[in-house]
This record gives sequence, C-alpha cells and structure tokens, in this order.
Amino acid sequence: TVPLTSAGPYRYVAHPSELGLVLGACGLAVACGVTVALPAVLVGLPSAFRVGVEARALSAGAAAP
Repeated sequence: TVPLTSAGPYRYVAHPSELGLVLGACGLAVACGVTVALPAVLVGLPSAFRVGVEARALSAGAAAP
C-alpha cells in the first residue's frame, strides 16, 4: 500500500483543490451575486459527494493492516 500524504496542504485538508473550488464559488457569489454563483455550486455538488466517498474509502484502507 501507499502511505497517505500528510505534508504540505494535505496536512490541513485532504482535498486542497476541492477547497479551492469552494472558495472560488464563494468569491464568485460575493463578486457577482448569488444567481451567478448558483450554477458553480450546483456543478460542485457531485464533487462534494465524491470527496466524502473517497474519504471513507481512504479511512477504511488506512485502518486495514
């Protein structure tokens, strides 16, 4: 198995690119209004679901010998 990375940005968040997408959508909402940011948020929902599934899979794999 490959050890999980816990250095750099991964030390604080498991998915720094996903965090960037969320922060970008928030910035878009502030800059352009909520109606412009709504499509970005809707596109990001499947990504948020994938992050949860992946986190559970990694946790289960990390606990296994």
